[in-house]
Amino acid sequence: THKNNISELESQALLSATALTTNFFGSITETLATNFDTLSEETLTRTQATSSWQELYAKKFAEDNKAIMEVSFINLQGKEIAKYSKVSNNNKLVYVSEMELFKKALRGEIAISSVHSTEKGQAITIFAPSKVNGQVFNVVSAEVSLSPLITSIEQFRVGATGRVFVFDTLGTLIGSKNNS
Repeated sequence: THKNNISELESQALLSATALTTNFFGSITETLATNFDTLSEETLTRTQATSSWQELYAKKFAEDNKAIMEVSFINLQGKEIAKYSKVSNNNKLVYVSEMELFKKALRGEIAISSVHSTEKGQAITIFAPSKVNGQVFNVVSAEVSLSPLITSIEQFRVGATGRVFVFDTLGTLIGSKNNS
């Protein structure tokens, strides 16, 4: 019947939106949680003081994904050692050793903040371990804009009104078709 067809289309739209969201976060976390096993020990230790390879990777990560606004490499003591930002000229390096997200990444886990507002819209911060030979060598953090995800999800039409709402895990509204 027509009603069943509509219901099936709505279910497909919701599944597509779920897949889109999963892929959005999956591609970012996969990029950030990189294993640097291919870098030589000499490169890793020689440039630890100058951070040159981390600076190159920070820039590459941000340039390769339009949602990533800023990337930092953080040493095991919690000090940023390299930073690249698309949105700010302030590349002041800070200590993050007391942040729970950093501590979780230091244990080898990916950590994602709750949604927060920035000058560029809604965003999250992701902390991920960067490993060498299976051991956490640095932590990578990224400020990630949710605008590309929200824009993509707004294309889906669900239900009689067509309204789509996006919430974070705390229940905070981060976007809707009628109110991004």
